[in-house]
Amino acid sequence: MAVAVKSLPYDTRLTVVEHLDELRWRLIVSAAAVVVAFGFAFWQNHALLDALNRPLSHATAHAAETATGTAGREARRAAAQRGALQQSAAAFAQLAGSRVLTAAAGAAAARAS
Repeated sequence: MAVAVKSLPYDTRLTVVEHLDELRWRLIVSAAAVVVAFGFAFWQNHALLDALNRPLSHATAHAAETATGTAGREARRAAAQRGALQQSAAAFAQLAGSRVLTAAAGAAAARAS
């Protein structure tokens, strides 16, 4: 029959049957713990779902309040990115016309602009 899980010294030798017996006992204990946890969650499912959804409803309400501010920030960020791209295109065009570059480097700068 199965025996309770006990603490064994490191150098203790067990037979295959004793190892299997200990494994069976641990699996039974683990399955019982899962069944108890599932039973509790099934019994309290409405309370658990309410507790989990409460922060989400607060977050969505906060997001709705700040939607206009977020849209304005996104528009400013996009405008700044467009400006930076235009500046880099102008810098590449100026570099392409420079006399310091080799012909291949000038052609590459022209393609980049």
